[in-house]
Amino acid sequence: MRMLASLSVLFSVAILPAQGRVVLGGVPSNLRFNLGTTVVAPDASAGNAFFALIPITNGQSSLGFAVFDGDIQMNSLFGAGNWLRCRMFATDWAYLSTAVCAQQPALGGSVPLSLLTTDYDFGPYTGRPGTPRTPWPDATLFTGSSQSFCQGLPSFTQERWQLRTRGFATNDAWNACPPNQQVTQNFSGWLIARFTFTFV
Repeated sequence: MRMLASLSVLFSVAILPAQGRVVLGGVPSNLRFNLGTTVVAPDASAGNAFFALIPITNGQSSLGFAVFDGDIQMNSLFGAGNWLRCRMFATDWAYLSTAVCAQQPALGGSVPLSLLTTDYDFGPYTGRPGTPRTPWPDATLFTGSSQSFCQGLPSFTQERWQLRTRGFATNDAWNACPPNQQVTQNFSGWLIARFTFTFV
């Protein structure tokens, strides 16, 4: 039943331009959506999945369409045990950009790499290998990993999605674009991603 309720929430939220907390059956969750610049569509093949089309800019630190409030904040607002945790996974994503360097591997690499994961810094990351020119000429397609999730943190800190196009070290390039001194994308364009979710 929660799956159906979750899907109907996504349908409802998809038409709202403003930010709002996802509430299921009167119970608040730690997930807030802001779909002012993001287009969301349900995945007809799975009741717990959706697609999002998100604009990205060079050096953008996080993708603000989904904000996961921390446990301490949720407990202080609603009381321990009175809210639901959203766990969201990025199963696949593709970035679309006219920057040719984004579709090319870094010097010494065989394919471009990226990672769609939390903007909370847990340390070194492993980039996922991409398939350039797929599914469109100006796109590179990636498949998620065990690091491709957000679920909220056991603190006051809010968590958001982040597209990484560089490793933890400044010399760990993942594509051929000039470095921007950030782990985030060093080009502009669009990100299309498939997410799955659960509320517990």
